[in-house]
Amino acid sequence: MSKLEQTIKNEKADEVKLVIDYLRTHKDFFVDNPDVLAQLDIPHQEGEGAVSLIEKQVAVLRQQSEAEQKQLYSLVQTARDNERVADRLHRIALELLGLDNLDDVLDSVPQLIKDLFNVEHVSLRVTSSGGERAELVDARSPTFADLCLRVMSGQSVCDNQLAPAAKSFLFGEDASIASVVLIPLGGSRPCGILALGSPQADRFKNEHGTLYLDRLGDLLGAAVRRLSNNRSGNK
Repeated sequence: MSKLEQTIKNEKADEVKLVIDYLRTHKDFFVDNPDVLAQLDIPHQEGEGAVSLIEKQVAVLRQQSEAEQKQLYSLVQTARDNERVADRLHRIALELLGLDNLDDVLDSVPQLIKDLFNVEHVSLRVTSSGGERAELVDARSPTFADLCLRVMSGQSVCDNQLAPAAKSFLFGEDASIASVVLIPLGGSRPCGILALGSPQADRFKNEHGTLYLDRLGDLLGAAVRRLSNNRSGNK
C-alpha cells in the first residue's frame, strides 16, 4: 500500500470515527431526523442493534406511506366532488337550452338548483324595465344596486351578516337565513343576481371557493340575456 493510499484510508477512518462519536453523543439524532432513516440503506444482519434500527426505518417509511395514501385519498375525493359539481352544471345547462322564455327560467331553475345542490333557499333577481313578477326588478332599486356592488368583481361573495333589508328583498321576510352566497349573473356587469341561502351560518364561506358558483352565474346570465332580448322583441 502506497503512502497516499494509507493517508486516504486513515482520513476515512477518522471521518467514520467522527460520525460514530457524534451519534454516540447525540443518541436522539435519528428521532429528531427521521427523514435520514428513510434514506439509509441498511442490510439486515443478525446481531444486536441491527434489527432495531431497521425496524425504526420501516416505521418511518410506513408513516410516510400512510401520509401519502391520505393525500392521495384526499385528491381522489376532491376529483370526485368536482366531477359531481360539473355534472350538475351540465344538467342545468341542458335545462336552460330547452327553455324558450324568461318566465320558464324564473319558474324552473330555482327549484332545479335546490334539488341538485341541496340548498334550502334560492332567489333569482333579474333586471327588467317592467313586470309583475317579484323576480323582475328595477336596476335602479337601491337594495339591488347595493347587492350588485358586492359582486362587481364578477365573482361570487359569501356573507353570514347580510343586512335584513337585503335578506327580505331576496328571500322574503319569513325566510330563516344565516348565510348566503351572492352570484352575479354574467360576470362583472351582471344582469341579475342568484342568491343561495341557508339557515346554517357556516354553510357558505369564501374559503370554500366559488369557482363553480361563478360558472353557474355565467350560464344563467347568458340564458337570461338571450331570453330577455327575445322578451323585449316580442313586445
